[in-house]
Amino acid sequence: EMAGLKEKQSESKKIAIGSLLNLADEPSKKVLCSYSATATYKTNLENMKAHNAPVLEACAQLLGFKVREAEKKLYKNQEILCDRMILKIESLFDTNCDACPTV
Repeated sequence: EMAGLKEKQSESKKIAIGSLLNLADEPSKKVLCSYSATATYKTNLENMKAHNAPVLEACAQLLGFKVREAEKKLYKNQEILCDRMILKIESLFDTNCDACPTV
């Protein structure tokens, strides 16, 4: 039973990331593709941080973050921005959609 549940969870993660990728522009896709639902938080953070600021900002905006206020960056550094993005991506995994049976 547990194995089935885990499989189902990873399936819903793939779907969540897939639907983000459908909306994403090229820079955002790069960032999203460096995130892995099966990797640890630390690994994902390292992989995401490897991208440059403009690419990360594009992805952050796709995820609904405001990254600049009149040219002033709203995030102190890329690590904080990546952290927020990972949490945001992972919050999408928990969203119940009408097609999913609620547990």
